[in-house]
Amino acid sequence: SSGINAEYGGYDECQHTVEVCTSEKYKLLLDCFVSGSTSKELVLRSKLSRCGKCNESSRWLFVCVECGYFACHSSISSHVNLHYAATNHKVYMDLSKGHLLCMKCEMFVYCAELELGFKGRVKHLVSN
Repeated sequence: SSGINAEYGGYDECQHTVEVCTSEKYKLLLDCFVSGSTSKELVLRSKLSRCGKCNESSRWLFVCVECGYFACHSSISSHVNLHYAATNHKVYMDLSKGHLLCMKCEMFVYCAELELGFKGRVKHLVSN
């Protein structure tokens, strides 16, 4: 199907996201594309945040955590689904909120690391 019909759950409910939630790669992706606020990060985000298939930036965008491929999803098409079908890469990060999407389990996953990252950034901003 071309849609993402996923449920929300904790990272411990999906075996494919357990290691991803605490990985340095996920933390880096979060900092660069979701919570990053430096001018360098914003420029990087605007240059890279486009679907690798259709070059669209205004749709719901995801990044493949395994290879860094950017893919969009809309009611018309899902390049996330196409990338998953072609590569069997299971875990993608929603660029708007940082949640993980496991295509294999059809589940959105909220990682505690996401909240900790935002708290750390706020603490840093307040202390400076």
